[in-house]
Amino acid sequence: MTQLMRFLAALALFQLLSVVSALAQDAVLFSPELPPTSAAVRKAEAISLLSDYLQYPSLSGEEDRVGQFLADYCKAQGLHITQLPSEEGSMNFAATLYPLEVDKPVIWLQHHMDVVPAAETEGWRHPPFSGRVALDTIWGRGALDNKGMGVMQLMALLNLKESLDTTELVYNVGLLCVSNEEVGGLLGSRLVIDKALTDLKPLVVFGEGGAGLTGVLSRKPDKPVFGISVAEKTVLWLKLDLQLNSYGHGAAPAPEYANKLMIHALSRLEGRKLDFEFNRVNKRMFRRMGRAEGGIRGFVISHLNWAIFRPFIKGTIQRDPMLQALTTNTVTVTKLENSPGPHNQISSTATAYLDCRLQPNTAPKAFIRKLERLLDQPRISISVVNQTPQARPSPTNDFTMPWPKPFRKTCRPLR
Repeated sequence: MTQLMRFLAALALFQLLSVVSALAQDAVLFSPELPPTSAAVRKAEAISLLSDYLQYPSLSGEEDRVGQFLADYCKAQGLHITQLPSEEGSMNFAATLYPLEVDKPVIWLQHHMDVVPAAETEGWRHPPFSGRVALDTIWGRGALDNKGMGVMQLMALLNLKESLDTTELVYNVGLLCVSNEEVGGLLGSRLVIDKALTDLKPLVVFGEGGAGLTGVLSRKPDKPVFGISVAEKTVLWLKLDLQLNSYGHGAAPAPEYANKLMIHALSRLEGRKLDFEFNRVNKRMFRRMGRAEGGIRGFVISHLNWAIFRPFIKGTIQRDPMLQALTTNTVTVTKLENSPGPHNQISSTATAYLDCRLQPNTAPKAFIRKLERLLDQPRISISVVNQTPQARPSPTNDFTMPWPKPFRKTCRPLR
């Protein structure tokens, strides 16, 4: 589900973000604008496309049909399609303004086409794969994550394309559509990077991340604040296994049994002391937020990393999931399992799954060792289910600074 008004506002914003720059000798100011009639047509196209896009139940590993649908649409709009390495059932492809063979570095607008399952449908006002347009809302699994953003990117790309008859862009610009993100990206971004990175000629990639939020600035609660993600936390999925053979009837429980020990260990984990980590990325973000806030509160926000403020901000951070995610390594218990058996049988095994998100400077092996100490249960064995590589934050350059002067030079007029 997503709000049409927010969708269109974000679309307008992305039109600006997609106009990037090069320091070329005869570069000129370039800002593509659509006449009112064309803008209205583009808006209707975006709504219709997103509605159709949402009607494909493109679960991870089943993206081939939706990928072909989107590739056909892009091709019909005159974009150049490049099929990228894909496994059976999934699909990865690129749609660009110029053919990839042209000697131009590429600015990529990347999104993923897969969605998470929607097994529980009773709470939906409209079916999860209906793509229903109702008043100011489009309903469907993936509208926010991540098909809505893909449609915004495509509309921005088509706006740029309308100017190619009179201008020659310094860079190529493309839509990068990948599969498998919701389950780790091994058959999507990972496969593309391993087998086709050189062919893509990437200059920069703008992907999922950041959001426009109101209520962030206390002095201007209605003013939206747009976050720009320049770093990614490491994803670490862990499996905790505990086995304890004890007499197994619920009418006469043993002093110790698997579920009891697992619950106690997880309780210690949930009650742990939060360790705040302030790094180059989140300190820069808080400084910008503080300047926007102003006053004494703004000064405190700008200097949240100062030890003198820790006693005052600890409670605020613990109550705010977003602040907690920005400043700590988070651990979420996502699933608990037992071996099959009747309800009155005490299981001899207990399994828990953790979704851990680590700050850029945290080493996964060191984090697991600390986790073992927190659980304080030698019977628990920890195994890694999935782990993404530690990624360095994006450097501070023309693409990560807010609207720097070099961005305003983006094309040459055709002669």
